[in-house]
Amino acid sequence: MYLRSSSVTTIRKDYIASKKLYDKALNRRKNNLIKRLIVFAVFIALVISGFVSVFHSQSQQKASIEANNQQMHEQLTAAKKQQRHLTQQVKLLHDDSYLSKLAHSEYYMSKNGEIIFASPEKDKH
Repeated sequence: MYLRSSSVTTIRKDYIASKKLYDKALNRRKNNLIKRLIVFAVFIALVISGFVSVFHSQSQQKASIEANNQQMHEQLTAAKKQQRHLTQQVKLLHDDSYLSKLAHSEYYMSKNGEIIFASPEKDKH
């Protein structure tokens, strides 16, 4: 069979112990690094979710403001149109010939010796 030779040296116990301590410290560093990376990733995820939330609320606010702006623009256009119409009416009311025609047609006022015959109007409905 095989004979043991005495030329094989035994590994010193202090080297094995120091290697185990080194490996243990290295594993602790790795574990701590993984924990730090996880905490950092969670922090980044929270910050990103906060930014997304703010962006979403601001985009909703912007859409609401734009809709309100469009509505106000339409109201302004209608008010300007009404203002032009009323300004035209005021100019016409300052004209004497228009006032006499208006009094004659709407209120059946007549000049001296004039007879007015009113015809029935059809329903405009």
